[in-house]
Amino acid sequence: VIIRESIERELARGGQVFFITPTIGHMPMAAVDPRLPNDSRPQRRKPRDDDRTIDEWAEYLRKLVPAARVGVGHGSLTATELETVMTRFVRGELDILVATTIVESGLDIPRANTMFVARADAFGLAQLYQLRGRIGRSKDRAYCYLLVPEPEHITEEARRRLETLQRFTELGAGFQIASQDLEIRGGGELLGAKQSGAISAVGFDQYVRMLERAVAELGGKPIHSLIDPELTIETPGFIPEEYVPDPGQRLDLYKRLSAVDTDDELAAVMAEISDRYGPWPGEVVLLGELMGVKSIARGIGATTLEISSVRVALAVPDGGAARRLLAAGFKKLPDGRLSIVPPSPGGAAAARRCLLDALDRAT
Repeated sequence: VIIRESIERELARGGQVFFITPTIGHMPMAAVDPRLPNDSRPQRRKPRDDDRTIDEWAEYLRKLVPAARVGVGHGSLTATELETVMTRFVRGELDILVATTIVESGLDIPRANTMFVARADAFGLAQLYQLRGRIGRSKDRAYCYLLVPEPEHITEEARRRLETLQRFTELGAGFQIASQDLEIRGGGELLGAKQSGAISAVGFDQYVRMLERAVAELGGKPIHSLIDPELTIETPGFIPEEYVPDPGQRLDLYKRLSAVDTDDELAAVMAEISDRYGPWPGEVVLLGELMGVKSIARGIGATTLEISSVRVALAVPDGGAARRLLAAGFKKLPDGRLSIVPPSPGGAAAARRCLLDALDRAT
């Protein structure tokens, strides 16, 4: 019903439809998959309703929407046959193009603004992203429908791919999708033939840190391991749920803010947040200020950072940074931390000014 109504709606506004299939023939019978619950394959099963050849899908659509003009395009056609089909679709002589991923790049058809992807769980994340980019190339709203089996027949990796594509829908989301794809598949081997999987054991961030350390060690460069200081504050900064409703996007923004190293990086992330979600609420402003102070503390090797209305205190290893802070007016507390009284009314912005002023005076 959804397929028929969506096609009829698109055709009623003078548009065209892509219908993408993963293969030309039937999906191959899979071996036992330990990631699926209660999977005892391979035994003969009743053919699935969504396991159709590309020609069977075309015939299904002709019967579902008799008024639609349906064409089929795939890589097994001759060059002349394929060119004829694509040319007819571009000219508007076909309403529905049933095709494989041969159409995932190089096409710009503003009239085509509805897409169906059969067995979307069988596609890679990059493929789905590229396919989705074939529609929405005009002022008309575009619709991309991912047709998937029942949840018990979808692997965990496929589920994560589909959730990622649903989460990142805004303009310019390609980098986030590529990062998620890399984390799901793994980064493979630098000196081997394996192209995926190595990241999954340690996680993407840890893998990147390990890779940077290995490259620095091989190049004879010093290895710097920055410590993220433990932060103690009176008033927390955070991203309100009503400001960024999607939890995945909030987590991504927290991650990016916590990783900034310079004022320019912080300003870029904060500008992007305001551009995407509107003016910052007070909680987000405070979060940005806290992350700015934290990046300064991290840069001088601080392990803890306390920010309140009456003092800024941090634990810094003995050495150059500690001497510079003491020379700039910081006092040593009984517990070994260095402390200074911030200008009124205190808080993250005052703490940042204290640290920057102290470091500037000591240089």
